[in-house]
Amino acid sequence: MTENQLFQAARMMRSMGSFAGAIADAFFAADANNRGTLVQAFKGLFERANLLVGALTPDQQKKTRDYMLMVVQAGGPCTLKHVLNDCKVQGFTYGLVQALQSLKDEQLVITEDEDGETIIELTNKGCTA
Repeated sequence: MTENQLFQAARMMRSMGSFAGAIADAFFAADANNRGTLVQAFKGLFERANLLVGALTPDQQKKTRDYMLMVVQAGGPCTLKHVLNDCKVQGFTYGLVQALQSLKDEQLVITEDEDGETIIELTNKGCTA
């Protein structure tokens, strides 16, 4: 990881709980040598935090999921392509995979029609294709 990534990861760690936050505080207070020691000792934690940098907040994830659910419920051609394109047009370009997985875990059914098009519908409230 670059130095910039380490600093971004440490900032992210402050929001990951008390233990990660304490390591982040120590990282910011340490000199360069001790920073290196912390990174080596808690390499996995820094790597995990680095993956979260730029990730959606829980609120953004919920908004993306809710918007995707609204599009599916609205009816019309419920192809996966249609839903994803509609979400992207509205600015929901991140977190679509997580939102789709979240809906699939709850109530979304993904099938394929005779033309090989991926169709999505809700188990309790289907939509027309």
